Amino acid sequence: MKQLLAGDRREAAADVLRLAGRHEEAIELYLACGLHHGAGASLRALGRHDEAICHLTLTPQDGPHYREACREVAAASIARESLEPFVARFILPFADSGPRSDQEVPAFLDLAELYWAAGDRRRADRCLTLVLRLVPRHETAQLLRLTWRTEQEREKRG
Repeated sequence: MKQLLAGDRREAAADVLRLAGRHEEAIELYLACGLHHGAGASLRALGRHDEAICHLTLTPQDGPHYREACREVAAASIARESLEPFVARFILPFADSGPRSDQEVPAFLDLAELYWAAGDRRRADRCLTLVLRLVPRHETAQLLRLTWRTEQEREKRG
């Protein structure tokens, strides 16, 4: 740790602290470096979801940590059981692009559920479609789609 700090590798040092579960120290170091995505990830790990979302949404959308921040925002929003309008605007480019790896799939499932709960069924279904494009037989995405379609049919029948 001392070598990382002495070598001006504070982001790497903060990452090590976060991985070691020393989140309070990591938060301080991330913020000293102006790295809101890392501070937000540590805040979420501590269950401080509102603070986490505030920091995560300060991550530049054209920066290298945007997709990571979106994954963390989705998880924090699920924990809060709500998708705030400013969060929805922040994650929109991420949500529209679809998952690029298996690591992003859980975030898209979270987003699908958040959109569904918020009444945006088109976006919820789009998130599931994008997951199924990457992982065609993804059981959770298939089950959610089937459940929601059944629910919609019941609503139509009144």
